[in-house]
Amino acid sequence: MRRLTYRWLAEDGYTCRMVGSGAAALEALEGEHSDLMVTDMLMPGMSGSELLRTARTSKPDLAAIMVTGVDDPEIANECLKIGAYGYVVKPLERNEILINVANALERRRLTIESATFQHRLEEQVRARTADIRRREEELCERLVGATEYRDETTGAHVRRIGLYAETLAEALGWNLAGMADIRLAAPMHDVARSRFRTSSC
Repeated sequence: MRRLTYRWLAEDGYTCRMVGSGAAALEALEGEHSDLMVTDMLMPGMSGSELLRTARTSKPDLAAIMVTGVDDPEIANECLKIGAYGYVVKPLERNEILINVANALERRRLTIESATFQHRLEEQVRARTADIRRREEELCERLVGATEYRDETTGAHVRRIGLYAETLAEALGWNLAGMADIRLAAPMHDVARSRFRTSSC
């Protein structure tokens, strides 16, 4: 049956490797890259479900199709829960194997594309957030700089307030983001008060 499945897949254009046990399958997976694994549930040494669980710890993108001689919904559900993309009951038919393999590979492709898109989106969000952060820091620095230009003593004071606040935040166990926020925000109370006094004159 293993040779027959190998022949069907090879005739359909797939590059295949054939092994006779779960241990041999794990060794093969650690060698040359594989997109998909077709495995029987009952094999020497370890079951197909054990093989899939072990393989996916190091190969999370591996697609898998489980083959079994028992048409049991509970077994099928268990296979799908551990990551199988398909479940084929013996006796095997050529078209059923080829359809399951094609579907599994397409699902794998879509899953990888989705993960890649999500990663790129997260990178864009991080970059945009960092850009906004830089703009906010620049605005705060300009406000403090304006105060320092009007009154050098007050300007130096508000800068020290920010550094003192950051030091206190560190002593209290704040994270780096919180420490940076308080360093920028603390001087603003004097900037606002100074502007209010100036506008009241």
